[in-house]
Amino acid sequence: MNPTLMPGDVVLAEQLVGSAAPIPRLGELIVYNRDDGQGVLPFTGRVIGLPSDEVSFQNGSPLINGNRAWREEVGSGEWEGRRIRLSREEIGGRTFRVQHFEGDVEELPGLRTMPAISVPAAQMFVAGDFRDNSIDSRLVGPFALTAATHRIVRVLYGTDVGRIGQAVQ
Repeated sequence: MNPTLMPGDVVLAEQLVGSAAPIPRLGELIVYNRDDGQGVLPFTGRVIGLPSDEVSFQNGSPLINGNRAWREEVGSGEWEGRRIRLSREEIGGRTFRVQHFEGDVEELPGLRTMPAISVPAAQMFVAGDFRDNSIDSRLVGPFALTAATHRIVRVLYGTDVGRIGQAVQ
């Protein structure tokens, strides 16, 4: 979930399970269960679409019900020897950072451009904040709302001491 969560981060998360559990909100960072072929494991992702929303991607930007998410380029950097672009994006009233590899990415087709799909009832569309390095709803389809187990709230500890205690958007 770079750049929002970094390797080694310990987070505070609010539980979302039970009969009275709130459903995830648009733009929230969540923990959800996903079967990766070797069993059900917890993953993190950002809620991009909720039931009846129409979600598509054009040039790496999500469109929700035909409206492109606001995005502002804020810099560049490097990740594992590759150049990346850093941006701020807003979805559901939440502003957060996302990153993309610079240039064209051919390794995982469907990540930058995806035709519109309608999110089915009782499901959600989830995407990673490192958009070119995430296996998410763009590749495996929407997930059941009940797969969401936690809402990530705050970074409690991490290797970047400046992020300790920081609220997660």
